[in-house]
Amino acid sequence: MAALSAERFFKRLLTDDDRASLLAFNHDFHLLVPFTTNAEELGHGAIGLRGRGSTRLFDAIVYALSQFAGLGNRRALIVLSDGADVESDFPFGQVVAAAVQAGVAVYPISLLGVDRATPAQLAELADESGGRSYSVRSIDDLDRIYRQIEEQLRSQYLLVYRPPPNDRLEFRPVRVEVARPGLEAHNVHGYYP
Repeated sequence: MAALSAERFFKRLLTDDDRASLLAFNHDFHLLVPFTTNAEELGHGAIGLRGRGSTRLFDAIVYALSQFAGLGNRRALIVLSDGADVESDFPFGQVVAAAVQAGVAVYPISLLGVDRATPAQLAELADESGGRSYSVRSIDDLDRIYRQIEEQLRSQYLLVYRPPPNDRLEFRPVRVEVARPGLEAHNVHGYYP
């Protein structure tokens, strides 16, 4: 069921200019499908995935973020997890910093039933990186969540500005406000030059 939802998502979302990859993780990481434009290949890569064993969730997120190096345009990471982080080497603060530095919006999907701390941390990660966080009760909810993520990815705008020169490579905060009633801005809270 989860594999079919993922394949439908890839088929709806990917254009000839888009690339996606598929990574499975538990106590280890497995790059199932490297970056490709082929939605069928991505769907086939997801067949048979099952949640089992301990979950090095934070380490897997940092590893996935490293895969975006050198890729331009919109960059988003969708993380589907049914477990809490166990035995990761990276503490949560470093995971958030890695997402912000990579310029990748993170969209975590937590299957309910995990501990309360993990979904709260993933919600913070989504907020800091410019993504959104979701919690679902069952795999049956994935199609709805993937449609919401697709809508968000298709309604993004890229705002560019050039700050005054600064020799220091320090975090630069950003705040975006929308004057039109009924609209919301979801954005990164800053960046590293």
